[in-house]
Amino acid sequence: MSEPDEDLRDAFKLMYDDGDDWADEAHFSVALNSLLVPGPSKRPRIYAAPPSHPTSYPSTVPPPPVASSSTYAPFSPLPYLARLRTFRPSTYPSLPAPLSPARATRHGWTTVGRHVVGCACGARFSVDGVADIADAQVRHEVARRLAVGFETRHAATCPWRTRASPESLHAQLRTLLHPPIGSSLGPLADRIQQECPVGAIRWTSPLTAAQLDNLVASLARHVPASADKENPTCRLAEPAAVLALFGWYPYHPNQLPAHCLVPVSQGATELLSCRLCERRVGLWAFLRSQDSTAGTADTADTADTAEAAEQATRTLDVVQEHLEWCPLRDAWWSGLALVCGQQDGAGGHVDVAVDVKRALTVSERPAKRWRRA
Repeated sequence: MSEPDEDLRDAFKLMYDDGDDWADEAHFSVALNSLLVPGPSKRPRIYAAPPSHPTSYPSTVPPPPVASSSTYAPFSPLPYLARLRTFRPSTYPSLPAPLSPARATRHGWTTVGRHVVGCACGARFSVDGVADIADAQVRHEVARRLAVGFETRHAATCPWRTRASPESLHAQLRTLLHPPIGSSLGPLADRIQQECPVGAIRWTSPLTAAQLDNLVASLARHVPASADKENPTCRLAEPAAVLALFGWYPYHPNQLPAHCLVPVSQGATELLSCRLCERRVGLWAFLRSQDSTAGTADTADTADTAEAAEQATRTLDVVQEHLEWCPLRDAWWSGLALVCGQQDGAGGHVDVAVDVKRALTVSERPAKRWRRA
């Protein structure tokens, strides 16, 4: 080993003048190596490393367990969902926007009774009677004044009084549990088509004909290969694709897990359920009318005939059937590539060959003429 530098030895002696003999080469080399090659940290971690969670749960993965609605986690979407699910039509009426369930949930409120909201700190207040106000302008003003209580009615020591959940948490919840990707929606649409009588129902959606064609073509590429082998001519049905886009799952009451696609089909069902708001819809209420109903006027009662006629004209709205606060009711789908496709500014499809040729063109300027020296 080469002789240590004298100046470096003197520097160590000045910094660590504790009586050690820094002239000893062995002692000096050990001290120098301990600085260049640090050993394991002697300070233990005070908190354990937080567990990692997936950024999204596709249709083939079971949704995560929802935390308690009393948990204070203003930036976590799962406790936010737990608070939202307490707002049911039977416990909370349809009110103006200032008193919407989403706004109440962002400030930590849940329903604790009929038309009554409460917080884990013990505070509570009622919104009963607001929906009965006939004048729309007066009703909105009353709702606006009551909504101030979402921020001020908490206890003095309640953390929700100082920090509420951001508005972006609503869209984050939708992306977490319903990722708008073909690998998740394609298998879901195929399973809906296999298990539900989607070809015999009346349905409507906000998609245009062109958007619907783009959606079916996009999801058809992600249909499992086994389904194509059994019936190669089978085409993905439009209602199945639309139901998958707006978060509807086949629901089997006596089989688990719910809101998740298992490898083997669980059989036919006429029930659909949403993964987020847990709304359940029976498809028998939207079946197309049959010609046999025309001959039953002489034997059936008038009330029964009117009820049958109303049921025959009912249409399944894939958006409005969700609960009022469900994130899938927003206009989140309008800019999706699955729906809009790859389009240019004029609204037509892009010619890939022309687009690649245009990208490879370096310059169209005339060649520069060089002058001779």
